[in-house]
Amino acid sequence: VSTHYSEAMIEDVIIDFTAPEIVSANGYAGTVNQIAIVFNEGLDAATAGDAANYAVEGLTVNAAALSGDGKTVTLSTSEQASGSAYNLTVTGVKDLADNAANLSATVQSEFSYAQEVISDGPVIYWKLGETEGTVANDEMGNRTAAYTSVTLGADSLVPTSKDGAVHFDASATHEIKVGDHKLMNLDVFQNKTIEFWVKADSLPKADPAADFQPKMMLWEQGGGWKGLNIYLSATDESDAPSKADLYFNVWSHIGGGATSDPAAWAKPPVDLRWGGTTDARAAGSHPGHEGQAPVFVKTEVEVATIYHVVGVMAGDNDGLEGKLLLYVNGRLVGETGGVGQLYNHGNDAGLGAINAGTTTHDELPDGNLLTDRYHFSGTIDEFAEYNAVLSADQIAGRY
Repeated sequence: VSTHYSEAMIEDVIIDFTAPEIVSANGYAGTVNQIAIVFNEGLDAATAGDAANYAVEGLTVNAAALSGDGKTVTLSTSEQASGSAYNLTVTGVKDLADNAANLSATVQSEFSYAQEVISDGPVIYWKLGETEGTVANDEMGNRTAAYTSVTLGADSLVPTSKDGAVHFDASATHEIKVGDHKLMNLDVFQNKTIEFWVKADSLPKADPAADFQPKMMLWEQGGGWKGLNIYLSATDESDAPSKADLYFNVWSHIGGGATSDPAAWAKPPVDLRWGGTTDARAAGSHPGHEGQAPVFVKTEVEVATIYHVVGVMAGDNDGLEGKLLLYVNGRLVGETGGVGQLYNHGNDAGLGAINAGTTTHDELPDGNLLTDRYHFSGTIDEFAEYNAVLSADQIAGRY
């Protein structure tokens, strides 16, 4: 009997008899307390996600989760000590060909600023560590930002993150421009937290004869009708000001429109408007602005000093019983009430300058009233925005 096979009938068959191997394993201490294990191939979800298949000497493994790439497992553990090494054992974790691992590795645990931020779920996180190009990458993958003539690769302001920062020069109109995004400003928000590090090379000089005190804008989103910002306002009349006031200011006072008839306004409802400005020109420029008192928190800061700044809006979705809170260097420095929700507030955003328009406690630099974009001189690092209220412990742990 003769059997003949054509080449078309013969296929190479590769059978996987090799168990998965660990490519890397990193521990994250602080408030994160996780271990990220990267394997060399795709894993069986059931065995990879079983916490009983992992042991870490000196720690308790509380949970295991397989990431979307199918190769990375994140372990949630009891409290890790930064700088410590832990022995990891993996048994029973299978690949997609049913080969089970029996592995061990040494895990070095460190405090990771980036992991601390990411674990708290920001909607935007710019590390601002790029050394070239014109794009600030968002670690969350939602909204990039555009560098405009800024200096990249400045010294980092964060002791535990040495990957660089962005330096701004007001005289050269440096800034970062940001387009609208649903998770940032194109929705209704009950809660917001803005977080970044900043060091001012110079501060605005106070002018007692001016209608509005000079400012430097650190962050702004929204416009004249609704939005939020954080800025420096002049208080020192000397030629080289050493101090200024840091403001965290939010407003959601009117839905906009070209008429002074409240019935024609969009949301928010009339009885849920809050925030605004003392600028007398606002009523003529933005109908319905009259009678709206600004809602802000402020504190004094100094030139050439590094600050960790966190502004928190803990809002109220059916009234005005919410609060604004301002934290500096891990400490609550002030709070105020009268806060509701922040409604849809398009008009783009800006870091280091006003992009398209905003509102401050004493001025409405928006539309045809925008004559000074209040550029900042200094360094900004590690910017994050959350649609949530960061707790005092989360903020203190970051600093």
